[in-house]
Amino acid sequence: MGRVCASQRPLGCLWLALVASVRLSAGQDLFVEDDQRLLPSERVKELGGLKVNVAKSSLGGGPNRDQKIFTISPSSNPKLCLDYATGHGGSRLQLWECSGNENQLFYFNPGSYDITWGGDSTLCIDAGSNPAKAGSWLAMFPCKGYPQQKWGYDSNTESIYLYDSVTDASLCMDMQGGNIALGTPVQVWGCNHLAGQKWNLLHGITIRPEAGQEFCLDLYGGSTTNGNKVQLWRCNGLANQKWIFDDYRIRPINDPNKCVDGGAGLQGGFGLIIWDCNGAKQQIFGYDSSNMRTIYLTQSGAADASLCLDVAGGTMSEGAVIQTWSCNQCWNQQWKVIGPQSHSMQASAPTYEDGIAVRRFQNFTRAPSDGTGFLAQKTDASIQNPPDGGCPPRQHNPPVPAPGPLAKPGWGVEGHCETGSNYGFPVFYKYSDLNGSPWGAYYHMIYGEVPTTGYPICPYMLFLLYKPLLSLAGVQLPQAISTKCPTNAGTPFAKMSGFPATDWTWIYNPLLGRPQGDYVPKDTWIEVMHTAFSMDGSATWFYYTPGSGIYTWTGTTFAYNDHPDAVKDLLNGAACSDPPGQIGNNECQNNFEDMYKAAIKKGANTIQFKKHSDMQCDLNNNNDQRNMAIEVVDLGGPGMTTCSGESGKTRFRAGWQAKYVCVCDNGQDSINCEGFAMNR
Repeated sequence: MGRVCASQRPLGCLWLALVASVRLSAGQDLFVEDDQRLLPSERVKELGGLKVNVAKSSLGGGPNRDQKIFTISPSSNPKLCLDYATGHGGSRLQLWECSGNENQLFYFNPGSYDITWGGDSTLCIDAGSNPAKAGSWLAMFPCKGYPQQKWGYDSNTESIYLYDSVTDASLCMDMQGGNIALGTPVQVWGCNHLAGQKWNLLHGITIRPEAGQEFCLDLYGGSTTNGNKVQLWRCNGLANQKWIFDDYRIRPINDPNKCVDGGAGLQGGFGLIIWDCNGAKQQIFGYDSSNMRTIYLTQSGAADASLCLDVAGGTMSEGAVIQTWSCNQCWNQQWKVIGPQSHSMQASAPTYEDGIAVRRFQNFTRAPSDGTGFLAQKTDASIQNPPDGGCPPRQHNPPVPAPGPLAKPGWGVEGHCETGSNYGFPVFYKYSDLNGSPWGAYYHMIYGEVPTTGYPICPYMLFLLYKPLLSLAGVQLPQAISTKCPTNAGTPFAKMSGFPATDWTWIYNPLLGRPQGDYVPKDTWIEVMHTAFSMDGSATWFYYTPGSGIYTWTGTTFAYNDHPDAVKDLLNGAACSDPPGQIGNNECQNNFEDMYKAAIKKGANTIQFKKHSDMQCDLNNNNDQRNMAIEVVDLGGPGMTTCSGESGKTRFRAGWQAKYVCVCDNGQDSINCEGFAMNR
């Protein structure tokens, strides 16, 4: 289920995204630019009737051993990217909206003709067999030097082709059915020069505000003239939004001799510009990857960095000013920067103004019906944990109350504690205790309020935690986040199947988040998480995920231990059937649609599985798959979209005790609700 996330690694290894630690990270060397020379060769191949000089079209790099990172997009739609998705025991390549995430970043290894994944350079794009067969869906497999892993690029026809397909490089990377759209499988097919085989390869990474990931750091008009402004603009996949972030410099991909400049004198309030790289202090940037997600001027204070990149006024709109401002832990200073690093370097960590989690503010609650913003002042000084107090107000439509009575613990919504140890996590028995803790600020961000009902409340029962929001709230976890599959209850761990390890972490619960250790009950609002995946088909596969802040209704639910049990029961004794190339066991993917239809015919709203074991939980080993969560299959809409249907108001809910209608955006990777959690 879901799409693959990054391989997080220690300092000095490939990826920027590091395991969270208590202290701030040093600045990171985020992007390595290499020599652009192509692998020399005089070999000429026939590509669908067109002669291709491999010396001019190879994906291989030059003689140095550095690598260059790319996104790969349909030439006719730069907003879509080649996307590495995983789920149901397999991994496949598809088209998805460009997100800046590591599952859309690839290397072309010098001299090898391999296309490797940015999150794990031991995985190569693979066509499935040798000789490759037209119609084979591309996947990521360990690099073995096989012919089905060798690729070339013809810049004239914009084709990516199997270098050794049979004898004449006749098979090309192809968008199935010529459908240039979200979720389209990417396969190999006979080279035909049509739009479904035309690809654009673009170097660099995007830099996005955490609070508005549809926006990108943008070089106005693409001009690198000294003094041109650097602004916010809706992400469009073009070169003026691609950057190199290395050696403490942020440089535009179309002119690496230019640098982002924060203004002479290091004064807060200066709008970013582009300027000749000159080593000046206002061009030296670090990134706090493991804590506050800030980009900061490393030499902006006498001892510590004090100026951070700031979306002026918190205005998430095209043309918004990006300025330097005192580092203050506010949401409009959090940035999403994902890319490779060559080595670690020491730099002054930023000093933040007053710790948000311990300051007293006026309380901020939901906006009034006039839609003036997500947060509006309310004079109640006893409430001290609004997470955005003192920061620019968030811009959201007011939430829509859900119809019918509010859910209550024990009736219509899951409980929030279990008996026994909480493994170092606190227990809150009443409102004043939670409100006085950094966890109160965290719950406020997830659910839109510090809860007044549902006590006792136990953070140990939150399976999913959002790391940027933990940092904003000032929450300290009782132990470090593990990069391995956990074995001890209460262990925070970094990877859960295909979800983003850069921003999310998880708490291991052997009972899989159920207070009674059983299946989730019928007719109950339960918290869930899902990422769009074409293999889901006409139903939506969720994980039961307390802490997501997003709810689905179980209704009439059929519960099983594993997929073959459901197939046998619903399909009159049928056997589980899988396509070739599955990584996991007992997926029964070939039975999915028949299973959905049979369950619906018998009156089910959901199907759930307690003991299925295909969840990846080791950042360095995708083949280590375990039973880490209850699967819940919602039969009410297709899992091929993020929102299990159209964007906008959905059948799902948000807020504490599922009190609001979830307004979802299909443009994001994971199911989301406007105004809550990472979309608060």
